[in-house]
Amino acid sequence: MRKLVLAAGILFSTVSLVKAQDALQGIRAIEVEQYENARKIFQSLIQSNPADAANYYYLGKVYFKQENVDSARFYFNRGLQVNANSSLNIVGLGALAFDSGNDAEAKAQFEKAAGISLGKDYKTLLYIGEAYTELGKKNFQDALIYLGRAKTLEPQNPEVYVAIGDVYLEQNDGSNAVKFYNEALKINSNYVKAYVRTGKLYTRALNYQEAKAAFEKAISIDANYPPIYREYGELELFAKRYESAVEMYKKYMELTDKSLNSQLRYARFLFLGKQYQESSDLIKEIVKRDSTDYVIYRLLGYASYEIKDYPAGLNAMNKFFSMNPRKILPSDYSYLGKLQVKSKQDSLGITNIQKALEMDTADRDLYGDLADAYFSMKKYNESAVAYEQKIEGKNPSAVDYFFIGRAYYFGKENVKSDSAFANLISIKDDFATAWLYRGRNNAIIDAEDNKNDGLAKPYYDKFIELTLADPKYDPKKNGRDLIEAYRYMGDYYFSVANDKATSKTYWLKILELEPGDKQAKDVLSQLK
Repeated sequence: MRKLVLAAGILFSTVSLVKAQDALQGIRAIEVEQYENARKIFQSLIQSNPADAANYYYLGKVYFKQENVDSARFYFNRGLQVNANSSLNIVGLGALAFDSGNDAEAKAQFEKAAGISLGKDYKTLLYIGEAYTELGKKNFQDALIYLGRAKTLEPQNPEVYVAIGDVYLEQNDGSNAVKFYNEALKINSNYVKAYVRTGKLYTRALNYQEAKAAFEKAISIDANYPPIYREYGELELFAKRYESAVEMYKKYMELTDKSLNSQLRYARFLFLGKQYQESSDLIKEIVKRDSTDYVIYRLLGYASYEIKDYPAGLNAMNKFFSMNPRKILPSDYSYLGKLQVKSKQDSLGITNIQKALEMDTADRDLYGDLADAYFSMKKYNESAVAYEQKIEGKNPSAVDYFFIGRAYYFGKENVKSDSAFANLISIKDDFATAWLYRGRNNAIIDAEDNKNDGLAKPYYDKFIELTLADPKYDPKKNGRDLIEAYRYMGDYYFSVANDKATSKTYWLKILELEPGDKQAKDVLSQLK
């Protein structure tokens, strides 16, 4: 009898150990974003041990990570039915509340969970800190309070130090973030998550070499840790190494569960890597398998706009908004507005782009979207003003000045246009088109003053010089602009400089490019 009891005890211990190992594998699967694998593990654990409330929490967490809020709430509540004092499931409900903007409810749930754990369960405190760091409007002050308490309980746990470092990372406090990542590595020099976070930190700091070194170190420790490749891909994207970026993300996808969710992420990365057609094609394949996720239609709308499939893009964005998405981004309104403008729904388009600006006044690129919309509507002065707003507080590029100058030109604000192109030339003095626009502007300004003093001559001269010196010059493409410049020069030497011989050379040049030009023929007949 004693042997039988002993054998039963050994068997029970073995089963418990196996279940504990399975739970650790499930938690690991969540960390490495293999959500389908994690879901199967915890569903199996619930079937074999329905009395363990923790398994319901982790299954709910999987669904929350996949943005399936209803299923997440269902399993958190199921866990509380099994054990009303399950602090983890209470944390889960608090996280849902915080992410939805119900801060008071979240605080109450978190305090209740922490009270139940009585400061003995560091994971309860850790997960509260992570929720405050990652979700909703974020609450970094309370995150640090809970994570500090977790650190007191587990002073030798690198996971806690990385979580504290993440709080500082989200606040763009790089020095404190790297300090805590390094503390984690002092405890465990092979803690791959700390290297990944360090690489992410250096990516944000625009330090390519340090970021790359951190990611390569992480790969040398655990080449099968998927988040490395996602973050490495972000680094390559920042460096405009688009092919490498997509390859990194493809590796990331291969190491995750290849679910629809991971494929959607891959489609997003293709989009960010400017492979818009490939992104669109993949999303359309995803839609055939699952059309219930609003994020699919967001990305399809974005990609369709970029490949100029405006009807498909507008249909996708309308579908997206009709699904009552849990989160609406400024870019959602911006892309909807741009698609509406391209579809001749001008007023609606402007309204939606302005909504995007109301949501994020700091995103200067949204003013560029507004400017483009106004330009499409031929509201050139409004377009120019929006472009001016785009460059406030930043160092404008030559491209910025081009769009400003062009908008003012078509809006007949020639002095302002000329100023913009002068600024462009100060940055890039070999940009022939800028000299052409300066010529046009000054010709108009000169005519309006009734002086006709040849203000435009030096600018057309420079345009001709740069155009003819360009090895890519093609008279079929550039001929019309050259004819414009030659026409001005011919008229200048005929009417202002009274140099008929030089004038004749320009009119002859026009006929070389356009043999049927009537004005050139008429002037040359007078110069015989």
